[in-house]
Amino acid sequence: MTKTGTNGILAAALAYAKTGFRVFPLHSPDGSGVCSCGIKNCRNVGKHPRTRHGFKDATADAQQITRWWQRWPEANIGTPTGQGLVVLDIDPRNGGMESIAKLTEEHEPLPETRQQATGGDGYHFFFEDARSIKSSPGLRPGVDLKAEGGYIVLPPSRHASGNRYYWLKNTKTLPLPAWIHKLQTSENGNNEAKRHQGPTISKGKRNQALLSYAGTMRRRDMEQEEISAALLVMNEKRCDPPLPESEVRGIAASVCRYTPNAAEAAPPRPALVSLDDVQAEPVTFLWPPYLPLQKVTLIEGDPGVGKSWLVFSLSSAVSLGRGLPGGATFDAGRVLILSAEDGLADTIKPRLAALGANTANISALDGALTLDNVGFARLAEAIEEVKPALVTIDPLFAYFGEKRDINQANQTRAVMSRLADLASTHKCAILCVRHLTKGTRSKSIHRGIGSVDLTAAARSVVLVGYDPSTPTLRAMVHIKSNLAPLGPSLGFEIEEGQFNWTGESPLTAERLLADEREDDKLPVEEAEEMLKQVLASGPVSAAEIYQDAKLNQISLTTLKRAKKNLKVTSKKLGFDGKGWLWNLPENGHEGGQGWSPSANGHERVIFPGAIPGGPLREKEDVK
Repeated sequence: MTKTGTNGILAAALAYAKTGFRVFPLHSPDGSGVCSCGIKNCRNVGKHPRTRHGFKDATADAQQITRWWQRWPEANIGTPTGQGLVVLDIDPRNGGMESIAKLTEEHEPLPETRQQATGGDGYHFFFEDARSIKSSPGLRPGVDLKAEGGYIVLPPSRHASGNRYYWLKNTKTLPLPAWIHKLQTSENGNNEAKRHQGPTISKGKRNQALLSYAGTMRRRDMEQEEISAALLVMNEKRCDPPLPESEVRGIAASVCRYTPNAAEAAPPRPALVSLDDVQAEPVTFLWPPYLPLQKVTLIEGDPGVGKSWLVFSLSSAVSLGRGLPGGATFDAGRVLILSAEDGLADTIKPRLAALGANTANISALDGALTLDNVGFARLAEAIEEVKPALVTIDPLFAYFGEKRDINQANQTRAVMSRLADLASTHKCAILCVRHLTKGTRSKSIHRGIGSVDLTAAARSVVLVGYDPSTPTLRAMVHIKSNLAPLGPSLGFEIEEGQFNWTGESPLTAERLLADEREDDKLPVEEAEEMLKQVLASGPVSAAEIYQDAKLNQISLTTLKRAKKNLKVTSKKLGFDGKGWLWNLPENGHEGGQGWSPSANGHERVIFPGAIPGGPLREKEDVK
C-alpha cells in the first residue's frame, strides 16, 4: 500500500476498504504545496474533503471508491475516526514530542500498535476501543485524540510539505491504553488539560469565546460534527460553568451555515454596557464634514455627471495629503479602489495621473468580487494588507451579487452594517458610489437606487450632478450628515480630461434633480412653431397633431405646454363626438362638423433638433 502515483493511490484506497477501513477522497497539494481546491493560501492543504458531506460519505464499497478516484486520480485518502477507531495525533511543531514524552514517563510507554508518519514530521498511533469516545483536540500541547466526529489522512497521501504519509508499523491495531482513556475522561485529566489549554472561560464570555473558536474551525473546512466535538470538549474543560450541550451544538450548527474557508463566526450576543463606563470620543474626518473616518459615505448621481472623477479626485488628494477644498494639509494616506466599471489601465491610471496622484499610495482590488462571506473575507484581507485611509467602491451594487435584492431593507442593511464594521475596525473611510432612480421622488435623499435603508445606514451622503440648463456647471451637494452640519455645495468642472474645483456653488439638490425637459425652453419653442405651422390653415385633428409631434420627437408634456402657451382651443369632432379638433384662436373659426383634415391640404412638418420625449396618447386629454 505504499506504491505512489495515480494507480497506486486508487489501489491503496481499495486495499484499505478490503481490510475494514471506510475511505473518502480529500483535496491534495501539488509538488509546490498548492491545494487542488484552487483557493489561494488554503489553510488546510491536502486535508479537506472533496465530497459534499466529507467523512460522512466514507465507504468500503469498491465501485464507489473507484468512481471517486477515477474522477480525482490524485486525491488524498481520508478515513473517519470513531466507531471503534481512536487515533493519537502527535504534532512536533506544537510541542507534541515533549508532551508525549512526559505522559509516557508519568504512565507507561505507548504499545507497538499500528502507526504512521504524517508527512509533516508528525505521528499517528492507531487504537481500538468499542466505547463511544469524544475527540479531544488539545489533550496536551501538540497532542490530539481523534475519535467520534473526526478523520485522518492515510498513506500514500501527499502532505502540504510535499512529503507523503507512510506506515511505520503497519501491524495489528491494539486496544486503547486505559491511561489514555482515563486522561481523556477523568476529573484529573480534565484539570490537567485545563492548565495546558488556556485560562478558564467565565460566565458571560462563554458564548462569545466558543463562537470565535467555532468560526476559526469552520474557516479551516471542519465539518459540523468535528466542530461540535471540539466545542463540547472545550466547554467541559474550560467553561465555568459549562453551557448546556444543546447550546454548544447550536453554536456549531450556526457557523456551519457559512461556506468553508470564508466562514464568519456567528455574531456574539450583545453585551450589556453601562454608559457610565463608556469613554466619549470625538468624531474624526478625512475631509470635514463630507467624509468621516470609520464610517460609510455615499456619493450619488446619474451616469455621466462626474461621480467617478470626483472619487478619483478624493483618492488623489488622500494619496498626496492635500488638495481638498476647505481642508488643511494632512498626512498622506493609502487608498484601496474597487471599480467594476472603469478599467485600471485605460481609465483609472490615466485619470489619477492627470490629477497628479501619488499612485504608489493607491492599490486596486482587480477582478470579480461579491460582498458575501467570501467577498467580505477577501476585502478584509486587502484592507489589512493595504491599511488604507480611504476605500472606494464604484458602484456599490455591482458588488452585491445576483442573489441579493437591492430593494430589500434587511439585505442591503446587512451589507452596509458589515462595511461599517470594516471601516470602524480598520479606522478608514469607506466611500460607495450609487446611481439614481429614473423616476422622480419628492426628496433628494430618496432618489438613490435600491432600498432607502442604504441612505439611512450611511453617515454622510453627497449628491453629484449639473445644472439642467447649463450642463457645464457641475457640483456636489451635501444632502445628509449625521455627524456634523451639512457642508456647502462645491462646484467643479471637467474639461479635456482635467478635473478642477471651482469653489462654492449656488446649486442645490433640487436644481441638480430638475427635469431637463421641463427646464429647457428649446423643445417648447419647437413645439409651438410646429403647432403654428400645422394649424395655420385651420383646425386639425388632435390625432394627427400627436403623430406629428411623435415624428418630431416632441414629448406629450412639451406639446401640452406649447398648446397652453398658444391658447390652442379644442372641440369635439363629428356627430358622434369622437375625436378632437385643435385650432389657433386667431384663425377666427373652430371648424365645423363634417370637416376633413385633408380638406385644408395639411401636411406633416418634421423639425430637426427636437429632443426625444415620452409616449404619446391617441386621445384628447387637455382642454
